[in-house]
Amino acid sequence: MGEYGSEDPGEPLPGELGGAIEPIPLARDAFQYGDVIRRKMFEIWVTNNYLILDELVDNAATELGLVIPQVQRYLMIKRYSEGLSDDERHDVLNVKQVETLVLTKEILSKRAVGAWKDEGERSFKEYTPPVVTSSAFLSP
Repeated sequence: MGEYGSEDPGEPLPGELGGAIEPIPLARDAFQYGDVIRRKMFEIWVTNNYLILDELVDNAATELGLVIPQVQRYLMIKRYSEGLSDDERHDVLNVKQVETLVLTKEILSKRAVGAWKDEGERSFKEYTPPVVTSSAFLSP
């Protein structure tokens, strides 16, 4: 019993924390949001191309109202998924509808055992991300 005679609900169950930890539950949406993040990083880089990747991630997170671990997760999901064949990507993101945190754990596990090598983000000197014109994640 709690202090005022009502039952204390206690700590939340781990399965109930997903929404608080990861507001974009489906990896498919995190994959798409990776485009928004890359474009924002590019726009920041255009105005100051001396920034290093960590600074670009930090600035993009701030401008998009995200935290750095979210940005890093979405970009990692984007890179990993881009390395899959079209059929594999469709299966993971659309058919199985894998959750963001589940796919993140799977990717990190594969990276740890050497089954996937993360090449990191491409240089904006060699790559210009496309303009994102339609996304549920863009502000009105």
